[in-house]
Amino acid sequence: TLLQRVDKAVVSTQSTGTPSILSLLKEKISVQCSAGPLLALNFSSPVPGTEGPPSYGIMTSCMRGCLTLLQRVDPCRSTTPTKTDSDGKTEETQKSHVIFCMENILYVLISQAQQIIMDSNVSPTEIHYLKRELAMELKTILEGVNRHYRRGGNAQSPRMDRTLSSSSAMGNMLEHSHLAFFKLGYNFVNSLLQG
Repeated sequence: TLLQRVDKAVVSTQSTGTPSILSLLKEKISVQCSAGPLLALNFSSPVPGTEGPPSYGIMTSCMRGCLTLLQRVDPCRSTTPTKTDSDGKTEETQKSHVIFCMENILYVLISQAQQIIMDSNVSPTEIHYLKRELAMELKTILEGVNRHYRRGGNAQSPRMDRTLSSSSAMGNMLEHSHLAFFKLGYNFVNSLLQG
């Protein structure tokens, strides 16, 4: 399936082409990756049939697609027993796969963004553009994940305040142990918006 292809590509990128988040965030020094930045500094949604380098826009579009899939397969949205699809996969297995994909995409986005932010060869204008655009994209996605788990996927317009809410609403999302990695994304977005 498309989800499996995206997942394999992101995991491959994570293991070979992007620096460790821990080393980037903990050391606060420039950690150079031999391949250089993997993602083009572009936030446009991908256009079917076109080719080009992977970009922040493609990766965030994949995350939004995963969020849509999560809302379809998450059993907390229905009162019916867990269903099995034609491949024999339960909704819980599908949900775990979607969360895994989202976490890996988030990992690559954070790692690549932090690498650019710490690179002294990148202009301040480009860094500001990256921070602003990536923060707003991830803010919307993380608020969507929060709404999904807080209200069982109830779709409503995200608030458009400057930072993600640090109130109990966002804290509720972070109480789910299987969403622990999203807490890192939440903190990263707040650091982008405040820095």
